[in-house]
Amino acid sequence: MPSSVLISGASRGVGLATARALAARGYRVFAGVRAAGEACFRELLEVNLLGAWRLTRAVLPDMRARGSGHVLMISSLSGLVGLPADGQYAASKFALDASSVSWWMRGEEPE
Repeated sequence: MPSSVLISGASRGVGLATARALAARGYRVFAGVRAAGEACFRELLEVNLLGAWRLTRAVLPDMRARGSGHVLMISSLSGLVGLPADGQYAASKFALDASSVSWWMRGEEPE
């Protein structure tokens, strides 16, 4: 049975490229995409930060039961440098980056 991969941000960019590359290598890819259109700040936080947190919390019990698995958090340059007219998106990515590093450094799962 092929390995499965879940990518929550596969609508474009690195997420889409990763989904395509893994599918081409025989992985079974489950790819989440966001709806098209203008998003408000709350929706950006729901998807980019809270969505990743919820998804991680949802898959951890099964990964632990199997004794294997990896969680990769891929963000954006905007998580390091806020660009003009991109503040809300950058804030959501800064938060994801900070949370991911904190979880990794402490060896913990998201609270």
